[in-house]
Amino acid sequence: MKIQRVMAIAVLGMPAVLMGCNQGTSGGPATPAKPETTVSITVPDTEDTETAITDEAKEMWEEYTASMNAQWEQFKERFTELQERAAEAEGQVRADLETRVEEARVKMDEVGARLEELRLASADRWEELKEGLSNAFDELKAVFE
Repeated sequence: MKIQRVMAIAVLGMPAVLMGCNQGTSGGPATPAKPETTVSITVPDTEDTETAITDEAKEMWEEYTASMNAQWEQFKERFTELQERAAEAEGQVRADLETRVEEARVKMDEVGARLEELRLASADRWEELKEGLSNAFDELKAVFE
């Protein structure tokens, strides 16, 4: 519910300025200006607007965080599978898979740190972190391809 304030602005006539402008054709005294005019302006309540923006930003942050956490869980499963394949392999295949496991571990640590930073970020700052996290996920994904 948005509350709006009505602000009334009273504009006072300026008889001294208007005296010369309102003289009749007879050169007689000036007719007095209308002493007061009221104008109503509707202004949105800034607190409600800020709250609505903050609530929207928080909702977007929560959705994004949930999406990133879901991706994180998928990569954790893929990482475990890669470790298992490396443990079962022999020779050069094992060496290659162990290299990929180590590369993935480094990228997983980076993504994990960025997810933690996102989790601790305020709802209005998370947008700044989005690109870095997205890039970190892309690099992690490349390790598994």
